[in-house]
Amino acid sequence: MAKQRTLFSFFTKSPPLSTRSGSGPEIITAPAKKAGNDREVVKHSDSEAGKTRRSPPKKLRTTPSSSPFFTREAKAAHKQAASPRTTTLSQTCDFTPGDLVWAKMEGYPWWPSLVYNHPTTKEHLRGKGKSLRIHVQFFDQPPTRGWVSVKYVKMYTDVLLSLTHYSQSGEGPMCRPVVTLVSSEARPFLELRGSRHPCILKTFLGDFIPNDVVIGCEDVEGLENGHSNQQASCLLVTGPNMGGKSTLMRQVGLLVIMAQLGCYVPAESCKFNPVDRVFTRLGASDRIMSGESTFFVELSETSSILQHATRHSLVLLDELGRGTATYDGTAIASAVVKELAENTKCRTLFSTHYHSLVEDFSHSSAVSLGHMACMVENECEDPSQETITFLYKFIEGACPKSYGFNAARLAEIPEEIIQKGHKKAEEFEKTTISLRLFKEICFLVEDPNVNHLKLQRVLKKIAEL
Repeated sequence: MAKQRTLFSFFTKSPPLSTRSGSGPEIITAPAKKAGNDREVVKHSDSEAGKTRRSPPKKLRTTPSSSPFFTREAKAAHKQAASPRTTTLSQTCDFTPGDLVWAKMEGYPWWPSLVYNHPTTKEHLRGKGKSLRIHVQFFDQPPTRGWVSVKYVKMYTDVLLSLTHYSQSGEGPMCRPVVTLVSSEARPFLELRGSRHPCILKTFLGDFIPNDVVIGCEDVEGLENGHSNQQASCLLVTGPNMGGKSTLMRQVGLLVIMAQLGCYVPAESCKFNPVDRVFTRLGASDRIMSGESTFFVELSETSSILQHATRHSLVLLDELGRGTATYDGTAIASAVVKELAENTKCRTLFSTHYHSLVEDFSHSSAVSLGHMACMVENECEDPSQETITFLYKFIEGACPKSYGFNAARLAEIPEEIIQKGHKKAEEFEKTTISLRLFKEICFLVEDPNVNHLKLQRVLKKIAEL
């Protein structure tokens, strides 16, 4: 388990759990003073000179060497620990020039590098104790070098052992990723078949549902429940509440990182182009001490994505716009999807409950639709009679509903409140449909070659409201 935790420490940009730097600093213990005479003579220079006075007895400290209740071995161990030492707080280091290591600087990700002598001082170590630093050269373009704290350096072999340990211990199919270099003309792609979440395989004991994820692929055949628009760079994910949308998005991000580390991944097959950065906008939280609301945090993270994402990036956006009004959130989410899909053209997974957003991009060549499947029994106007079974299977198309009242029922919201909310939802739905039909009529009237059959169909829908 320790090696597995070491592997995942690289994903969170945290320091490794241990280093190869020996046993750590030695603790210097002062030698124990021998218990001498508890009386001492104090001479005075005043009129009582020549007289003696006994000082009050000192309290003896019970130690293993002075107490009869300790064994001979304990006394010997204490005597050795109490002996004077001349060593200082230092830290040994096993790194030598030419060693392959996994290192990082503060604020930067972990990166493969080489222990390297400084060109001027010809030394690879500097400082001592907790301030000990190692001079490394990173494998990047162009090559960079610098002094790195010893706590941020780990032997490359330890990393490989961690990756090997996970690759051999994974349950179910484990595949070797196929990384294809992308040309200037071709679009980046991502193809995962039968992929599973790497962190919760042990929890589900083999019952975790595998899924296929296809983004930007051309002429892909044989994919189970494949998407109709596989060439699209943006995948719009819908589905019921608690249906597994966020888990799927986190799963894709972790598998891509593991694949680029050189690790086997829990999937039947994995093919992709290299990713320069992984951007995420997951969860909902505020920053109280900074005076930033939940919606502001969402927009700040989204702004960073829009400014720095390239066509080689992987973007994961989970329910953008939920921190504000419905119309504002839908408008912002729609604009962000359009920018990422049509201008940036990076591989994107965007989950949403805005079904109007799905309708806007249902015919877009840059956006593909997929949803987490569920099975609904006794579907009727009364939400309390519906029984929803989550299938956790990612399939083609858009989910017709979010089934929010099912989540309210599972959370044990009072039935009376659920019924009132459902009646209000019906009113909102009728208003939305009326506006959509009115918009469609306006388009038909403005069309000089209007088809009267389409107009009659729209009028019929209005009469059914």
